[in-house]
This record gives sequence, C-alpha cells and structure tokens, in this order.
Amino acid sequence: MIRGCQKRVYYLKNPNSPLFAEAYFILKGEKTPAPKETEMAEEARRIVENFENPGSRKPYPSPPFCAGQKIGAFMVGAASSSAVIGGIALLLAFA
Repeated sequence: MIRGCQKRVYYLKNPNSPLFAEAYFILKGEKTPAPKETEMAEEARRIVENFENPGSRKPYPSPPFCAGQKIGAFMVGAASSSAVIGGIALLLAFA
C-alpha cells in the first residue's frame, strides 16, 4: 500500500465516441490549482475528438534548424577519417 500519494483523476463516462466507452485523465502536479469542471470537460472532449480524427490534429513544430551543429559534425567526421587514412598510409609507407 502506498501512503502519502495523491492522484487527481478526471473520469469521463460515455464521451459520445465509437472508440471509447470511458476515459481517465490523470492530472499532473499536486501544487497547481485544480481546473474548473467545465474546463476539464472541454479539454477531455477535445483530446478524445483529436484522437478520433487524426487529420484534424495540429502537427508538432519541427525543431529549429541549427547549421552550426551540422557543420561541426561534418568537420569532426572529416578530421577523424583523414587521421585514419593518414595512419594507414604511414603504415603502408614504412611496411
């Protein structure tokens, strides 16, 4: 038995969905104020509707393009491959 643990759960029964009969939403953060019942109901219905209609979802924003990281990775790769090829050439020259 776990003691001192409290979970705030919002239960949605019959969300008028062909896929779901019930939905449980676990609220995170015990220090945040509890949302109003109408806000939770609207958010829960929005989540269920977005799950049923994947075309209506907003896509996640793509991560920002960082040219510096790609150039740095290229330079490290080029330097390490040059070092390996140079080492092999030295070994073959003195063999």
